[in-house]
Amino acid sequence: MPRRRGRRKSIKSASKSNNGKKAASNLFLNTSLVVLSLFIFALSYSWLHRQFIAEPNDSAAFIKLSEKPTTLTSKMWLEKQFRDIKVEVLNGNGVDGIAATATDFLREKGFDVVRTDDADRTDYVYTLIKDRAGNLHTARRLAEILNVDTLSVFQEINRSLVLDATVILGKDYADLAPFATLKDIP
Repeated sequence: MPRRRGRRKSIKSASKSNNGKKAASNLFLNTSLVVLSLFIFALSYSWLHRQFIAEPNDSAAFIKLSEKPTTLTSKMWLEKQFRDIKVEVLNGNGVDGIAATATDFLREKGFDVVRTDDADRTDYVYTLIKDRAGNLHTARRLAEILNVDTLSVFQEINRSLVLDATVILGKDYADLAPFATLKDIP
């Protein structure tokens, strides 16, 4: 019988050491889970802050389209207002350099001109603006800035282009805002 008692003691002491190991393991896992959760929270917060609040290269707060400028100059406000609008400018009149001039003008206004090229043909009489993303308000605002008649704005949605609008410059380009100052030069 003494042998059994000794054996029981060794089983009890072995189970106590296993319980200690389980507790240490659970503590390690719980601590790891808390640290990982904090890391994920911090990473998510940082990403959301960068996406919706902070500027990429500026410490000023992001301005939404509906907000009015308060402490910013109107030029800075316009640049921030249109910076996410992707536009392509196509030359549809055959005159060299027209698309480049319009591109420079739109970039000064804050638009993201992602492509400048020739249109499919060179006989466009009027300048057209095509809404590519389903946001007709943006295309009309672009027409306003370029001094294009809003009747020349229409929807031709094509999400595969990853654009908000396409501007096709017609033979009436001299009446547009980027070229208004060029008419006055002799």
